[in-house]
Amino acid sequence: MARRQRTTPSPSTLPDPVQAFRARAARDRARTDRLMARLADPGRARVAEPLAELEALAHGLAGAGGTFGFPALSETAARVERRLEGWRRAAPATLTARQIAGLRRLVASMTAELDGAAQ
Repeated sequence: MARRQRTTPSPSTLPDPVQAFRARAARDRARTDRLMARLADPGRARVAEPLAELEALAHGLAGAGGTFGFPALSETAARVERRLEGWRRAAPATLTARQIAGLRRLVASMTAELDGAAQ
């Protein structure tokens, strides 16, 4: 039986992980905007779902940001994650306007870092 030779891809054909992260940052920026819009909608009775999604997104960015050379993004995302984790544990059915405003400021810092990472 003939053995098939395995070929190792050359480094020039492998995807650049930082470029892949930059593409992810652009997608995550758009996703963050959609989630914040859902939280700000006064017609929404429940906030648990968008908060959970935003927390998961921030968690991923907190880990990946530092890995790919964006420590400020990592730190800011970790702050967003901690705030959301606290709210999740308190299990609020709704957020006050003050809470949403505070979250919006914190998330604005994270999205600014995402914009920088995406470029």
